[in-house]
Amino acid sequence: MPDDTAAVLWDMDGVLIDSLSFAIQASRRLIMERYGSQVSVDADFLKSVFPLDPPAYWRAILAHLQDQCGAPLPSTDAETMCEDYLAARLTATFPILPGIPDILADLARRAIPCAVVSNNPLSQTIAILNNCGLRDSFSVIVGNDDPALRKKPAPDTYLFAAKQLGLDPTRCVVVEDSILGVAAGIAAGCRTIGVATGSADTGALEAAGSARVYSSFRENVADLRFGDVRIKQIVTLNEFLSHMVEHIAWRLGTSIDFAWNNNDSRAAGALLGTALRRFPLKTASAACLGMIDDGSAEVLVDTGRAPGVFHLNAQGEVALDWFLSLRCEQLSNGAPLQEFLAGLAEGLQAAIDVTICSAEDPHHTWEGVFRAVGISLSRIFGPVRPVHAAPTTDGQENTRVLGDLRVHSVGSDLCEVTRRTAESEVSLVIDFARRQPSAIHLQVGPSICTEGFSELLLALADNAGFTLQLSFTASVITSSHVLFEDVALVIGRALLELLVIRMMSQGTDGAGSNIHTAADLQNLAVGVALSVEGRKFWSFVPFGESYSQLRRRILVGQDVFGTLRSEDLDDFVDGLAGGLAASIMIHIRRPVSPDETWLGVFTGLGKAIAEAFLPNPFRRGVPPGVKATLS
Repeated sequence: MPDDTAAVLWDMDGVLIDSLSFAIQASRRLIMERYGSQVSVDADFLKSVFPLDPPAYWRAILAHLQDQCGAPLPSTDAETMCEDYLAARLTATFPILPGIPDILADLARRAIPCAVVSNNPLSQTIAILNNCGLRDSFSVIVGNDDPALRKKPAPDTYLFAAKQLGLDPTRCVVVEDSILGVAAGIAAGCRTIGVATGSADTGALEAAGSARVYSSFRENVADLRFGDVRIKQIVTLNEFLSHMVEHIAWRLGTSIDFAWNNNDSRAAGALLGTALRRFPLKTASAACLGMIDDGSAEVLVDTGRAPGVFHLNAQGEVALDWFLSLRCEQLSNGAPLQEFLAGLAEGLQAAIDVTICSAEDPHHTWEGVFRAVGISLSRIFGPVRPVHAAPTTDGQENTRVLGDLRVHSVGSDLCEVTRRTAESEVSLVIDFARRQPSAIHLQVGPSICTEGFSELLLALADNAGFTLQLSFTASVITSSHVLFEDVALVIGRALLELLVIRMMSQGTDGAGSNIHTAADLQNLAVGVALSVEGRKFWSFVPFGESYSQLRRRILVGQDVFGTLRSEDLDDFVDGLAGGLAASIMIHIRRPVSPDETWLGVFTGLGKAIAEAFLPNPFRRGVPPGVKATLS
C-alpha cells in the first residue's frame, strides 16, 4: 500500500471470508433438490457468476440450466432458490481467509480505518460479519441495497464508503477479488488491489487494471539453507519466475522455501537477496558464463561496488529492447525477470551486471542468466568445499559394452574407454589421480597433419586436472575429421562415466566455465561454459562481429599452429559434446589469431570440465541441471 494510505475498503465475499466454497456446495445442493440429476452446474461456472449480487447470481444459474435442458424453467425457481440460499448464508459461519486477522490487526495498530463494501444487502452483510467475528474491525459497512447507490461495477458504493470516512477516494485502497469489484474501485479513483482468493485469477485481475495482484494474504517467505537441493518449495504468481528462483537455489546449493504472493517482482527479488545476504561472505565478487543450449549470458555479482545497482546489457547481434519484449513461457515479456534481478541486487546490497550474449530462444537465455547468477552467488556465499574429490579406487570395477564402445572404470578417478569402428581404433585412459604422465600416440596416414593437436589435448587435460593415455590408430580410411571427432567422443564418454560415479557417490557441480572473476571478464579472449545435461549441443558466439565473419576467421579454412585444420577442431568440440552428453557454449569475446583462439578454447574447456567435476555434497545422488535429465 502507498505510504499515505488513509483507509482500506474491503469487499467481503472471497476477500475477507471464504464464501465461495459455501456458494458452490450450497448451490449444487439446491439444484439437486429441485431438479435431480437431469441438470448440473460445474464449479467454474459458479465461480464466474459468484461476484453478482444474489438475485442476479441465481438468474444467471437458471439461464445456464435452461440452456442445458433445452426447455424453459419457471422464473420463480430463481427467486425461491435465492431465498433458500440467503437463509443458509445467514446461519453459516464462513472461514476467515488466512492472513486476514493479522492484516486487520496491523491496520488497527497503525490507526488506519477499514470499511466493508459488499455486493450484498446491508443487513445480511452485517449478520455475516457478526457470525465470523469480524464486525468490530470495520468503521463503515456499505451494502448494495441503498436505492441512491448503483451496484458494482459502478463506483457509487466505494465513493460512499470514502465519504462516510471523511476521506478523498484517492487516499483509499480497495481490495477486491472480482472483475466487477476491480472496475468499481478503479472508477472510484481508489488504488485497487486484486486478490485471487475468490472469483478471478491473478491474470484476469491484472488485465482488469489492478494496481497490484495477490494470490493470497499469506506471509511471504524466503528460507534458504545449504543442503540437499532437492528439498524445495517455490510458489510465485508465475511458474517461469518460480523456475528461475529454482535455478538460483540449485546452483547455489541450497534447499529453499520461497513463497511470494503478489506480482511485484522487484520486491520478490529483494526478499530473496535479503535472505542470501545473511550468509557469510567467502569472497566479495564473482562472475560466470551461464548457458543452456542456444542461450547464454555473462554475469558479474559484486558486493563491494555500487550496492543495489543492476545493469542489463546485450552484445553483438542481440538487441536488448527486442529481447526484453519477447514472451517467455508464461510471461508476456521479460520485464518481470528484469525487475526481479533489480530487486535481487537491492536485497543483496550488491551490483549485478548481466550481458545477454545469445538469444535464439528467450527462455534458454533467461535460464542462462539465472544459472550464472546462482553460480556466482555460490562462489560468494557458498561454504568452502574440497577442491578435489576423494578418490574411490577401491577395486570395484564396472565394465560395459555400449555399441562400439567398451567402458571400463575403476572408482571415481580412473576410466578406460576403447572404441573400434571400421575406420579407426581408439584407446583412452583418463586418470584424475595423475598416477602416470600423459602420453599421446596418433597413428595416421602421412596426409593427416596432427602437429599441435597433442599440445591442445594436453592443455585441456592439464586445466581439467587429469592425465590421459591416448592411442589412436587409423585402420582403413585415413580422414582427419575421424581422428578429431573420434578422440573427442571417447574423451567425452570417459568423462561422463566418471562424472556419473562422482555424482552418485559424492555429488558434483555438473557444470562449469572459465569465467570466475571480474578480471576474467576483462581479459579473456575466449569464454567457455559446459553443462552436462544429458543431451548434445555446442555453439560459438561472436562478440563485435557477425557469425559469418567469425566462421571465416576462426572456424573454416584456417590453419592452426601451421598445419591443423580449423574445421577438424570444430569437429572435436562436436564430438566432445556428444560423448559427454553436454551443452558447450564458446564466446569469442575478442578477435585474436586462430592459434590464440583455439588454444583459448581448449584451455577454457579444461577449466570448465574441472569446475563441473568439483565435489558438491548438496547434489549427491542428483544429476546436474534443474530438470535432472541425465540418467
